[in-house]
Amino acid sequence: MYIEIRIKGQLSSAWSDWLEGLAISNEVNGDAVIRGEVPDQAALVGLMNRIHALNLKITAYRHVTSRDADHDRHSAGG
Repeated sequence: MYIEIRIKGQLSSAWSDWLEGLAISNEVNGDAVIRGEVPDQAALVGLMNRIHALNLKITAYRHVTSRDADHDRHSAGG
């Protein structure tokens, strides 16, 4: 399952390995977006627990289909 989690504030890409290897991008509005594929719901819960442990504020979450994720990547120039 492909997911996108928006976080209040900037987050270094160095945290990617600790966050299940998901991509981290910082947006111009000052928020960070964590994107990528998690194998199942148990992995998603583990990821959310790690975000909670970092005391980060989640502002949005969405599950996207792989097709949507590919579209988003191409739209962003990546």
